[in-house]
Amino acid sequence: RSTLFPYTTLFRSLFIRGMRIAEGKGCAANGYFTCRWHSWTYRMDGSIRSVPERPSFVGLDPLENTGPVVHCDTNGGFVWINLSPGPVEPLHEYMGEVATDLGNSEFPEFRLFRTTTLDVPVDWKLAVDSFIEAYHVRYLHKDTVGKSLLTPSVSYHILGRHSLLCQPFAKGYDAERYRQPVDHYQNADNQFFVFPASTLDVVGGHAYSMSFLPLAADLTRIQIWQTYSTEKAGSIDRQEDYWEKFMEIAGEDVEVLTAVGEVRTSSAYGPMLLNRAECRIQHMNRDRKSVV
Repeated sequence: RSTLFPYTTLFRSLFIRGMRIAEGKGCAANGYFTCRWHSWTYRMDGSIRSVPERPSFVGLDPLENTGPVVHCDTNGGFVWINLSPGPVEPLHEYMGEVATDLGNSEFPEFRLFRTTTLDVPVDWKLAVDSFIEAYHVRYLHKDTVGKSLLTPSVSYHILGRHSLLCQPFAKGYDAERYRQPVDHYQNADNQFFVFPASTLDVVGGHAYSMSFLPLAADLTRIQIWQTYSTEKAGSIDRQEDYWEKFMEIAGEDVEVLTAVGEVRTSSAYGPMLLNRAECRIQHMNRDRKSVV
């Protein structure tokens, strides 16, 4: 982020034989950063500022090059990145109703509490599938979150390429009232799925964001962020409790995915049989096929 470029996203590896240009997090001193391998310096827009021993590059001038900038935009307090090398659809058009909902919410004011990564030995699509369907909640998560949510009363909303799942809380649930316009953020667990590989799970005054990154054909990294409202979500100690409970639930999913990964090459692995509670998987499959 800079005064000239509110958000600029660069590929982490640029010109010097694939070296990572920056590590960790922080501020770029004087508006540029330096590769520690050969001491090339880059400006915030990806252009090269200086190159040691520049005359030794016979027949070319390194300063004429600029690192490829990744498409990015903001919505709902999040920075969204598109790695496509060509022209891309504007973020608000791509996200549609999801962008409107997030943009009108208080998410831009949420604060980051904690982040982590989980690696699972399955392809990215199977990893996404396991987190966007509600069929397994009452069974796999029966001892954690299963009893606090009314899974049979889940509602599903298709939002273009994306979708929203609302699971009402069991405590104080009023079926008749739930059919009326209510603040679902306070009365249900709401999970947005942003095609193709991001989810945002909103529970009261805190939220869990997840991105599913393919590392290999049978290896996916799940990045998780917990954010919270300082006004609605309570103390830091409560955030710690929420985080531990969420990671316990996610751990149950990872355990199952690991077991699935162990039999992924079985000749008995055939077509999936999906029910209504897995309708978002079916919707995702149709959209995935339309863009491949």
